[in-house]
Amino acid sequence: MNIGTRGSKLAKIQTDIAVKKLGIKGDVKIIKTHGDSSRKELKSMGGRAFTRELDEALLRREIDIAVHSLKDIPVEGFPEELEIACVVERGDPRDCLVSNRGDLTELPEDAVVGASSERRKAEILRLRGGLKIKPLRGNVLTRMEKLDRGEYDAIITAKCALDRLGISERANRVFRISEMLPAAGQGAIAVVKRKDVEFDVPDELKPNLTPCMLERLFITDLGACRKPVGAYCSSTKKGVYALVGLYYSGGLRLAPEFKGSPEEIKQAVQAWKKKIL
Repeated sequence: MNIGTRGSKLAKIQTDIAVKKLGIKGDVKIIKTHGDSSRKELKSMGGRAFTRELDEALLRREIDIAVHSLKDIPVEGFPEELEIACVVERGDPRDCLVSNRGDLTELPEDAVVGASSERRKAEILRLRGGLKIKPLRGNVLTRMEKLDRGEYDAIITAKCALDRLGISERANRVFRISEMLPAAGQGAIAVVKRKDVEFDVPDELKPNLTPCMLERLFITDLGACRKPVGAYCSSTKKGVYALVGLYYSGGLRLAPEFKGSPEEIKQAVQAWKKKIL
């Protein structure tokens, strides 16, 4: 089986995790994506910046599966011939502050904070106004290097990325879910395949997919690549889920909550969207 992934250290670590948890053998092929090579802001590149080239390799049958950070897989424009087969692991979904100048409250006025999404920008300014938000590109280690060179006073990044890279001690502050709602699927390692590829998902991994797909359901049609949106879903007991979403409308922060079975949540989310869109 041929396995495709991006070339960053984190992507390779996540691919190793996927291969071990799925018990598969095969050759790993590194594929460079537009999102890796471009210096443009993410919102200007569209939703498939980190997945298009891997999708195309799957469709050309150069690889059989692709390993992604789930949050990088767009909810719109996903090729019909492909599907998310499973989520092999979900790490800490929270965001964190990495700074060489202390915690959020210790940053000076007009401190330059690097943020890679409209969601992080909106959420950090809600917690601490007056900061100067500067776009932040590159993989996690590249972003850390930019911070250490003094290009930023602080950056916002995913806690799971620091954990998997073995540098979690760099986090000055880990934000609560209620403080900074994560991107849909943040922390989740997903496997994408062609629908015609035979693929057995171990039973113990199957429950990982449902909460992540409910998060993706929430952000669908909300302009996820261009607007501050997010979602987080947890399981309260078997078959019952709690989903909280994030959507900024005209500067107003909306954080609706839904609870119930997947079908009940789906219906409630659709009804909520009809009211606001």
